[in-house]
Amino acid sequence: MSIYSFLQDRSYGFTDGLSEQVMYRLAYRRIPSLFREAEINLDSLNKVFASKWLSSREVVLGTKCNKVVKLDLVTGEKVQIPSLKGRSSSQPTRSFDFGNFFSYYYNTFNSNSCGIHSIDINPSGTLLATGGDNPNELAVYKLPSFDPVCVGENCHSDWIFDIVWLDDEFLVTGGRDGYLGLFQVKNDLQESIGQFDSHSFLSPHEKKKCDDCKKVRAIKFNKDTNDLAVLSPDGLFQTWDMHRFEKSFTQRLDQCEENVCMSLSEDSSVYVVGSQSHITFLDPRILKSVCVISSAERDSGVRSLSFNNELLTVGTGNGAILFYDIRNKKYLQCGCCSGEQTTLRLRTGEGWLSKDEMYVEYFFNECFPNSVYTHCYNNTRTKLFTAGGPLPSGLTGNYAAVWE
Repeated sequence: MSIYSFLQDRSYGFTDGLSEQVMYRLAYRRIPSLFREAEINLDSLNKVFASKWLSSREVVLGTKCNKVVKLDLVTGEKVQIPSLKGRSSSQPTRSFDFGNFFSYYYNTFNSNSCGIHSIDINPSGTLLATGGDNPNELAVYKLPSFDPVCVGENCHSDWIFDIVWLDDEFLVTGGRDGYLGLFQVKNDLQESIGQFDSHSFLSPHEKKKCDDCKKVRAIKFNKDTNDLAVLSPDGLFQTWDMHRFEKSFTQRLDQCEENVCMSLSEDSSVYVVGSQSHITFLDPRILKSVCVISSAERDSGVRSLSFNNELLTVGTGNGAILFYDIRNKKYLQCGCCSGEQTTLRLRTGEGWLSKDEMYVEYFFNECFPNSVYTHCYNNTRTKLFTAGGPLPSGLTGNYAAVWE
């Protein structure tokens, strides 16, 4: 029975035929093939690493140049949110080998090139957490006004890579130093906004080292089990019991290169981890790998992951957006001119690339698709915001678009 016929019959009060649940599944498998890209001008911002929808027309961005920007998708207006400074103005420095060309041009080597890697909003939508002026520190703002609330300090000695709220007061940070920080933004502190000339300062409620984990790259909170999933770039996967804030499980994934992103399904039934060439599915109940699939863009890495019901959306370093159908265990397909079915790929647009001295000397006339470092759906799941920039860290540029 066609979707059109079902809708027509339903308008007359007939309820036989396709169920609402089946309709929902059919619609969300069909929507990606209908998406059309509308690029957004971000001027000279450098690489978007994090994003969240604020409303039906606004998103907030975190960039490699350490800026938090509120973007109006209708007018294109950009408002830079002032960075919050901690009491220590010192910035971390990193050693680096000038003799190693690959390390120099493809890896981050100082604090200024770290940027904002994570943005998260608490369940009630009243507070936004991200990185501070110092990338080792936490910054919390009041929504929707973006009034400063506090800076979380005295926790990390290296960059904060991920942030997740546990509830409206507690949040966890994961750092490149291998530590987890548990912070509490109390109600009395939230209600005092506007009574002080500047923001307050918080030390972590608790701070724990992840054993055997040199760097914390991504974290996700499973509210059903009250576990925090922790991922390191070399494929170490841990869970932490947040009742006690103690490690409860450790597993080494088979895919051990460039594990940089992780997501949790909406029903909390599966974790997914993106690596250089594969996507790993883990069952939270048994904490075992239940499926490993190719990223379909093997040489570029998986850079962002998110769930939309039974569809897993995959952003790659090669400028592709893919959609994996979990129920049917395959990527969504589309027809080509010859009638053959191929994997549906949405390709990122041109974006903006700085033709600076670095580009002229080392990358001139080379083509670099825009990596999809971040993507997120709006509340109705009919619009997809994607953003990123060129993959080599030596290049300066940006990309952002809305697909609808």
